[in-house]
Amino acid sequence: MDNFIVSNVDRSREGWTEEEMAFDPRILASQRPLWDALKKTINRLVNKVTVSNVRNVAKELLSENLIWGRGLFCSAILKTSIASHTFTPVFAALVAAINSRYPDVGYLLIKRIVEQFKIGCKQNDKHQLVPLVKLLAHLVNQGVVHELLAVEFLFVLLQDATEDNIEVAAILVRQCGSTILESNPRGLAAVFERFREILQDGDMDKRAESLIESLFAIRSSRFSSYPAMRPELDIAESADQVIHEISLCNDLDPEMYLDVFHLDPQVLMSDEERYKMLKAIVLGEEDYEKHADDGAAKSNQGISEEDSSIEDKTETDVENLKKTIFLTMMSGIDFEDAGHKLLAIPLRQHQEMVICNMLLDCCSHQKTYSRYFTLLAQQLCLLKEVYRENFENCFLLQYSIVDSLKTHKLHNVAKFFAHLLSSDSLTWHILGCIRLTEENTAATTSSSGMFIKILFQELAKELGVPLLKKRLNDPTLQGSLDSIFPKNNNTRNLRFSINFFTSIGLGGLTDNRRENLRTMQKQNHQVSSHSDQGTQSFGTGGSKPFQ
Repeated sequence: MDNFIVSNVDRSREGWTEEEMAFDPRILASQRPLWDALKKTINRLVNKVTVSNVRNVAKELLSENLIWGRGLFCSAILKTSIASHTFTPVFAALVAAINSRYPDVGYLLIKRIVEQFKIGCKQNDKHQLVPLVKLLAHLVNQGVVHELLAVEFLFVLLQDATEDNIEVAAILVRQCGSTILESNPRGLAAVFERFREILQDGDMDKRAESLIESLFAIRSSRFSSYPAMRPELDIAESADQVIHEISLCNDLDPEMYLDVFHLDPQVLMSDEERYKMLKAIVLGEEDYEKHADDGAAKSNQGISEEDSSIEDKTETDVENLKKTIFLTMMSGIDFEDAGHKLLAIPLRQHQEMVICNMLLDCCSHQKTYSRYFTLLAQQLCLLKEVYRENFENCFLLQYSIVDSLKTHKLHNVAKFFAHLLSSDSLTWHILGCIRLTEENTAATTSSSGMFIKILFQELAKELGVPLLKKRLNDPTLQGSLDSIFPKNNNTRNLRFSINFFTSIGLGGLTDNRRENLRTMQKQNHQVSSHSDQGTQSFGTGGSKPFQ
């Protein structure tokens, strides 16, 4: 119990604070046996997998907590593939089945393969490289990783064309050359051109030359002797597969701490029931609905029809709904899959706002902005009008409390709504709540100024300045934008607005307002010295920085 690591990965992803991560020691004692049991189960299932039982083993693994034990699973796959080269295609098929449901697991395994490949190349260790390239080749065949990574491996191996490197490269080409030939023939042609140069140099011994010549013969037969995949190992649906695009140039974290016991906040949230629900979601929508129906039947057991109208005032149902929504969002293959599953969740009246708030909270708690939650929100807005209205209300609320938001949350929220506006998922009339004025410092604070800055810079990035300018000049929006681009006789506020947008690099949006300002100044013969100074700055192309 002394040796544990608190996971920082899921903490930012799920919005856990430092206070929430301060667990009771009794919880540590209760989680350690679960971890040990999970480790034994994963190792047992990976070690017993064969061609005949790979489907059953995949189902058994999917019923385990692979989110918590993803490091254990990847470690077991790498160890067993090194120990048993002949079973590598089976291990790759197992990984493909898991990756179609838990893409994070497949991504972690690829990162570890890349890091170990780099180490093997530095140490010139052929015995370490051979099982790695075999596993990578079959993961390419299974559609878990993009074939460009295999091409990169080949060029790294052939850059220093030693006999061992040529042997390792030959193994990689034989195992996945058929897939590369079909999906990236130019990349394979470049690889064989490098083989040709090595052969023409004549610096290799007879064995290396024989290997290269055999590769050209295999290529001429279009890899007929080396098919990409055995039919019985094609167990993952291609439509469900997530292909990871990783490069050797990427700075990757193999997350080795995941192999050691660490606290899992998700277990604490709802214990085993959470994973029963997650398993139902991962194994398919029908199973999820069946699980939901079973749960409803159990909860209604012993309650008569006349008592069914009793309303739960403890908000337990709301908490359970939030857990279901969170699990559905995080278990989706992509945002479209998660969106359809969210719409399938039975909701009572006005509970759509719970989904909207959770989406916004998940996005705001990320350390860096994630488009996944925004794309999911966009899909909901386009499919149901009620979500559009709720997200518009969320925008009004977030702008009203912008001073209380931390910096990273403020950035994420602004980018979240900028994307929804640029995609027309929300109506632009909600911008009417923004007050950009110099007279009322309570309306335009440093936090609200930063929010407006990020919002409009993201809109310009999404739409481009010309299109954004056209949208802002839409006659139907002018009433809502008066608080941002004032048109009244208050030249002070108008100058403040022009200076603000100029200072954030979007002065082109204020061209019409500059003309309005010049017109008002011509009509007003009693201009203050402060106004004269502001007018001259516009004529020289300068701007007053926003404080």
